[in-house]
Amino acid sequence: MLLGAVKEQMRSILANRVFNCSVDLGCGFGDGAEVIRPHTRKLIGVDNDSFKLQVAEATKLYDSLYLSDVRVFAIPSECDSVFLFDVLEHIPTKDGEALLMKLQNFPFLLLTTPSKYFPHALDGHVTVWSESELRKLGFETSTFNLGISSILYGAEIMAVKWR
Repeated sequence: MLLGAVKEQMRSILANRVFNCSVDLGCGFGDGAEVIRPHTRKLIGVDNDSFKLQVAEATKLYDSLYLSDVRVFAIPSECDSVFLFDVLEHIPTKDGEALLMKLQNFPFLLLTTPSKYFPHALDGHVTVWSESELRKLGFETSTFNLGISSILYGAEIMAVKWR
């Protein structure tokens, strides 16, 4: 779930930007759509959970939704921006690296991920990323303390890359 401080930072980053087509990879319940929608002509959501897609569909903010693993989804060539909100921590590190390499040629990429996790927790987190790892991949990063959530998951990292 994207909290207020993260959404406000996203709005700041997206100010004065308009995309032709955006993909919300791992869209979940559609928490990020309200921030992305004003900045894109077409919004596509992708998630591997059909229940979450039903909830996302109810927001009426997506033009299309796809049930798919984000690692294998074929992003349409018309898309010029990709968003991954709290996705990377749910896939193994090697898969995350491969996904980021696959996405490196998109003109705009914005992601969020927590800076720590508890092994064997029931939240589906299997890996953790650091700001330095993301900076090595060409991202600009910042972190946000999210109050009580930060106790469990550390600061939220936001990383953005554009050409």
